[in-house]
Amino acid sequence: MKLTKNLYRKVAAQGALMVMLLTSCELVVDVDLPEFKPSLVINSVIHPDTTFIIDLSTNRSILDNIYIFPSVSGATLYLHEDGTLKGTFSESNDFPGRYTFDTYPSPGATYKIVAEKSGLPTAEAQAVIPTRETVVEIREISNRNDVSNMRIIKLAYSIDDSEGEDFYETRLYWISHYYEHHYDEEKDSLIKGEMKKQLIDLHYSFLSADINEFEDTNADYIFDDELFDGQKKRITIEFEDPSSQWDTDTMEYRLHVRKLSKDYYQYLITSNLQNDSGGDGFSEPVQVYSNIKNGYGIFGAYQTTPLQFVLVKGERAE
Repeated sequence: MKLTKNLYRKVAAQGALMVMLLTSCELVVDVDLPEFKPSLVINSVIHPDTTFIIDLSTNRSILDNIYIFPSVSGATLYLHEDGTLKGTFSESNDFPGRYTFDTYPSPGATYKIVAEKSGLPTAEAQAVIPTRETVVEIREISNRNDVSNMRIIKLAYSIDDSEGEDFYETRLYWISHYYEHHYDEEKDSLIKGEMKKQLIDLHYSFLSADINEFEDTNADYIFDDELFDGQKKRITIEFEDPSSQWDTDTMEYRLHVRKLSKDYYQYLITSNLQNDSGGDGFSEPVQVYSNIKNGYGIFGAYQTTPLQFVLVKGERAE
């Protein structure tokens, strides 16, 4: 009995010691977070084919449990062109926080937007659409069937790069045709309308591995001319032919080669880097680039050189 009591006391003492050790290891750290200051967020990208559109919102605190940025309605936005005030933006009735200006921007002109909202710091930014047009030429189109008998199309094109710093984004689309129908209540029937076109974004892969060597990002469609400045660069891509999924004999495609402003390029690169991290706690934090003074967001610019080509279903493209 005495041995049992001694053993019990020994186990109890060890348990108490363990509890003391565990509780003594707790460390409470008070973190001084900077005071949250609401600011305007401006998001707008301009190009010569579309009038000005700005989405205006505010930032949010890191402690907020919401994942949307509140739209800002009732603000005043000014547009300047080459230092001259052009006028004020109009807010959309259908989309609060969206502001428009009914004019087309011109390449080479310097545009400045100023956003004012009571209780928030005035935000502003500048952008210039690149003036030098991109000379692009389709060099070769061919196709093959992969192991699953899917038709794979290889497209080679060239960019005649001008001397100096240039930034590019390439997008590939197939052109879908459809009819816009409307219902006639008097005839109680569906009326066939006009044929419309829609651009469907296509994923593709680069076979050229030397256009974006120095960028640590998966944004393969975005690159600069550091490796081919002032030269004619041949680029080869591959993509799956979507015609097997649609009852059509011909497929129209369009390749868009965009020349970006430097601000917009830096925004796209850092934004993709942040997306690539995927919230990984072991990744270094990525600060998304912004050119908004006293605020956040991007005021970017680009111009597009489109190339269109047609492939006939069942024919080999050589």
